[in-house]
Amino acid sequence: MQDIIVPEDVPRVKNAFKLALQTTKYYVREYRVKAKSGAIRWFRERGHIVCDDTGKVDFIIGTCTEITMEHQVYAALQEKRAEFRLLVQTLPSLVFKGYADWSGDFFNDDKVKKFTGHSMMDFNLRKVKWVDLMVPEDLPKASEIFKQALKGNKSYMREYRISNKSGEILWIRERAQIVCDRDGKIEYITGIFYRHYPRTCDAGLPESVSET
Repeated sequence: MQDIIVPEDVPRVKNAFKLALQTTKYYVREYRVKAKSGAIRWFRERGHIVCDDTGKVDFIIGTCTEITMEHQVYAALQEKRAEFRLLVQTLPSLVFKGYADWSGDFFNDDKVKKFTGHSMMDFNLRKVKWVDLMVPEDLPKASEIFKQALKGNKSYMREYRISNKSGEILWIRERAQIVCDRDGKIEYITGIFYRHYPRTCDAGLPESVSET
C-alpha cells in the first residue's frame, strides 16, 4: 500500500500508526493515492491495531473509504470563501452575522476598526458585543424594530448611534434579515452596517440621510 501512496503523505501515515500503537491502538488517517491512470484519489482509513501478549502487532482491522469528492467539495468551498472575503473587503459597509444575544461575527477587519476602533477578532471572540457600543437611549427603539420584523417578514432597517472606542458618536444604518428555524427560533441575523449622516436630528431618528 505504501508504494502507491503519494510520497509527501507517507510520513504522516506512518506517524498516525506509530502514535496509535503507543496509545489507544486506534487511528484515523487520510492520504492520497496515485491511480494507474495518473489521477490522484483521497482515502480515509480507520483502523484498530490488535497486538499479542508481547505487544507485537498481530493484525489490523478497519475500513478504507475513498473521500476524493469530499476533498474536492472542501477545496471548492475554500475557493468560494476566498472570493467572498475579497468581495467583502471592497464594500464600504460592515458585513456581519449576528445572534439573538447581540453578539456577532464580522468579515472585514479594516472596516470594523475604522468604524468602532475595535478589531474584528474582539467581536468574533465575544470580547465586545455590538450592543456594548450602542447609545443607551437608542436601544429601546432599535429593539422594537427588531421585534416587529420578527413578527413580520423577518427583514428590517434601523438607525441608531454608537460610541466607538475613542468616544466618537457615529450614526449607523443597519439592514438585515433574521433567519429562524422551523420552530420560529432565531438562528442568526445576517446583514450590513454602514455610517450615515443625518441632516436633521432631534430626539428621534433622522428625517433624511446621505449614505456613504
